[in-house]
Amino acid sequence: MKFLAKFKRFGLLPQMVLLISIIVFSSMFLGSLIFSLILKDVLIKNIDKHAMSIAKMTAADPRIIQAFDDKNPSKVMVLRQMLG
Repeated sequence: MKFLAKFKRFGLLPQMVLLISIIVFSSMFLGSLIFSLILKDVLIKNIDKHAMSIAKMTAADPRIIQAFDDKNPSKVMVLRQMLG
């Protein structure tokens, strides 16, 4: 209640400036929050698609398919990665 009493002591121009500033800053904050959420979703979808394409290319590699015929496929795959 004391805040409203102090607020009414200001003239009309300072009140308008204060209220407009509050509205502008809150709008900027909400806009940046929404933008960051949208950007986050787009980046996650893009990374997911990229990871899936890498997984599909890797699964289609004949060297990796042949490695699964071996007794210890992880050892063969790691050696092939090291050798290029």
